[in-house]
Amino acid sequence: MDLDSFLVLLEIFFPVLGVVIIVILAGMTAGKEKWAVLIIGPAILLGLQFLLIQSGWIDGNLLTMAIFGLFMMAAYYYYIILLIAGLVKLWKHYKSKETP
Repeated sequence: MDLDSFLVLLEIFFPVLGVVIIVILAGMTAGKEKWAVLIIGPAILLGLQFLLIQSGWIDGNLLTMAIFGLFMMAAYYYYIILLIAGLVKLWKHYKSKETP
């Protein structure tokens, strides 16, 4: 396999591998560390994917751009859902602390 073919495969499967790594790390951690992985992990993955695309190693890979666009759209909704889930969890935590 030549370098160009490897880079095309890396650009295509990089988000999938990143999501798998984030899921594994989130499963291995608990508490504040889990929330840190769930918040920072996708942001780092999106940034690295953007840098990989902007490097210009591969020209004209439409599948990579489609995956990047879908990942950006999914990240937008992911953070909204994560914010709502965090607020609900925080509300339940303080609600259980109030009632003796």
